[in-house]
Amino acid sequence: MSSSASPSAFLPPPPPSIAARLNELQCGLLSPLTFRRELQAAPCWISQLNLQATLEGHASCVNRLAFNPDGTRLASVSDDLTLKIWDSEQMRLVHSQRTFHEQNVFGVRFIPNEPTLVATGAMDATVRLHHIGHESAVRTFSCHMRRVKELEVDRETPHVFWSGSEDGTVRQFDAREPHVCDPTGVCEKNTLIRLNPPCPLGSPTDASVMAWEAQQRSIKSLAVNPFQPCYIAVGASDQQIRIYDRRRLSLGSSFVSQPCRVFSPKHMNFLSGSTSSNPRSVFQVTHVVFSPDGRELLATYSGEHIYLFGLHDDEGDGQRALYAVPRRVERLSDIVEAQ
Repeated sequence: MSSSASPSAFLPPPPPSIAARLNELQCGLLSPLTFRRELQAAPCWISQLNLQATLEGHASCVNRLAFNPDGTRLASVSDDLTLKIWDSEQMRLVHSQRTFHEQNVFGVRFIPNEPTLVATGAMDATVRLHHIGHESAVRTFSCHMRRVKELEVDRETPHVFWSGSEDGTVRQFDAREPHVCDPTGVCEKNTLIRLNPPCPLGSPTDASVMAWEAQQRSIKSLAVNPFQPCYIAVGASDQQIRIYDRRRLSLGSSFVSQPCRVFSPKHMNFLSGSTSSNPRSVFQVTHVVFSPDGRELLATYSGEHIYLFGLHDDEGDGQRALYAVPRRVERLSDIVEAQ
């Protein structure tokens, strides 16, 4: 008499337990990187994520959040043009003040070594410094020509911060140093990174000016490597993520800045018909962030997916590939593999 196999015999084996994986790690049978990747999205951890609190106080869309260095305060900025400071332990509002921006506020950061100093950036193309508790802005910078989309700091570099704008530049500021923007509206002395060449002389209807305008790239996001803060990543209005070494850059340069690394998902280059950057690409980087150890870079794309790039994946052959393929591509994988 034959017996049929039970339905469970055809099911895949259950994933290894955390204890089993930890034992493999301790015995040297599993790399720390693999251990972290498997467990950071483990269902047992995800199921423990719960909403801790809802912080209410803004009257419109909240665009950016930033913790202070010790994590006890959370700053938020909004389309309501206010800056709010929250106690992140007691989950309550401790301070609110106007930013004096004229349009939606997109960036906010606590300034290193200045516990009461906060920088904001907005659609009105200005960057402002605020002392918490003082209603008027301490300083206003009007260096950018277009919307400011991101602010970034390095905790190991006191008083310094950077701004990224849709004018394609990254500007560097020092809260201790005086800065007066050029009254002509062309302020270049604090330009750290430039994605676009200077605009040619002529009227807006000139062919050279119109061609230049069509090739403009705007900056959407900035990230400083926490382990190697000399490296700063820039996400822009194309498919490329550029990494710059600040030690090789000069403030005030009028030349297009050269990145030391460039990353881009292969299928985006394939669909664009070229491996070159397209300033009007349908794929645009919306946010970039480094891992805590500085060895990986996470990027989100408008209308696409989230991609994880390994910054040291190609070190074995002594070469640095111009385009690094993300480890996990959830879409168009057949196109990626065909290249």
